[in-house]
Amino acid sequence: MPRVLHCRLLSVQTVVIDQRWRYSLYDPFWRLYRNRDGGGVLIGEDGEVPMEPGDCLVLPAWSRYRTRCNGAVRHDFFHFDPIGLPGSWVRAHCLRLVRLGRCPEWDPLIDQLPIDDRSDWQLQLRAQAVACAALAAYVMSISETQQSASADDARSGDRDLIMPAVSWIESHLRDPLPVDLLADRCGMHRDRFTRTFMRAIGSPPARHVAERRIAAAAHLLISTDRPIDEIATAIGFANRYHFSRVFRRILGLAPASYRRQGRFGR
Repeated sequence: MPRVLHCRLLSVQTVVIDQRWRYSLYDPFWRLYRNRDGGGVLIGEDGEVPMEPGDCLVLPAWSRYRTRCNGAVRHDFFHFDPIGLPGSWVRAHCLRLVRLGRCPEWDPLIDQLPIDDRSDWQLQLRAQAVACAALAAYVMSISETQQSASADDARSGDRDLIMPAVSWIESHLRDPLPVDLLADRCGMHRDRFTRTFMRAIGSPPARHVAERRIAAAAHLLISTDRPIDEIATAIGFANRYHFSRVFRRILGLAPASYRRQGRFGR
């Protein structure tokens, strides 16, 4: 049976960025950028990448980039989260941004930004289709060795076995998610489940749960004004202290600092 993979849209916006667009990007979600004017620059380990007018660029989750902008630039961006794509695979294979160039088939949609909960269903579905197409184009553009592809194929059966637990985690982040409960969802003994989960996802169940909670928190911090204590409770942490400690361990800075970096076209 085919594995389920879908792109959850987090934010689809258009803004004007300027000299204040200076961020250190390290997030658990993916980005699709399109600038309508020249002046934006992404800076990574391989140097500076100018954002040419009209070109679409895809940045994978967990990638580290800094940003800079010269002048006022109209900036379109998608934040999206591929559900079902193992974080370990992303970290192993999705190491750099990819310039897709001009994608004229996407222009009519992007020109209608922003898209939010008040947008009609047709517009939302088209936006989700663009996010999925950007992810597919990214994956097709990266080169993998036959050995890594074979290893990924070997893990496919394990992923099928633990998908009930992965789906349960996504829909129950606020609830307690002990390993025994997740193993029961898959009809497996705890020890076998843990080993299978490690092979399929590349991290222990508890680490995966923490990363999915922090991904949800990062989105809420940027997209809402909800108090940090409330966000901590909403994603399953007992208190703000524990949430802040885990957030800092995974993303490298405190929730309040992450929010202060701003929402200005990140």
